[in-house]
Amino acid sequence: MQEHFCALFLEQSALFLEQSALFLEQSALFLEQSALFLEQSALFLEQSALFLEQSALFLEQSALFLEQSALFLEQSVLFLEQSALFLEQSALFLEQSALFRQKCATSLLVGGAMRVSGTADGFRCSSLA
Repeated sequence: MQEHFCALFLEQSALFLEQSALFLEQSALFLEQSALFLEQSALFLEQSALFLEQSALFLEQSALFLEQSALFLEQSVLFLEQSALFLEQSALFLEQSALFRQKCATSLLVGGAMRVSGTADGFRCSSLA
């Protein structure tokens, strides 16, 4: 009977050792899968960091573009203001020219030959006689 118990004990021990070996194999597979998961997690974190860096660069470039756009708009406004001043000066010159022509024409009709001279504020007609 003792032999029978010993045989059963040996069989159970062998089964236990087989189960332990299977458990160790499963544990090794689980550790390999965990290592792969950690590697994938590390790659994901690296990609996330690169994405964040690219996003920061994009935001910096966008800010620079907006600054350049603002400067361009300021320059455009200045150009338009200068153009308006030039148009005003041109209109004043045309008015002065028209007045001068009218004055000279009137003077020629009334007094004969005229001398034209430039002044700081326009033109002056004076009689040659």
